[in-house]
Amino acid sequence: MFVGIGIPYNEALISLDEIYKIGERIAGWSPDVQVCALDYRPMFRRMDIKKPSYEDMLEVKGVLEDSGLRCVICQTEFGRIGPDNEK
Repeated sequence: MFVGIGIPYNEALISLDEIYKIGERIAGWSPDVQVCALDYRPMFRRMDIKKPSYEDMLEVKGVLEDSGLRCVICQTEFGRIGPDNEK
């Protein structure tokens, strides 16, 4: 069985401190579970928010890794940032 966890991110909805705390909770269960941070965009539902930038998502990736997670992938407008394609 494969298990992965998706976390939507947009600064209008959730802070980096909250992202860190979510990461800590997940790492407490299993630091090796795959976690994907999703760049929550205006076209999904909230039309009044701005899309997270590539740099925003790089920062989210770092915060999640700092929280103890080892397999973090981030969705961005330019594709994904993950373990096998670090920038």
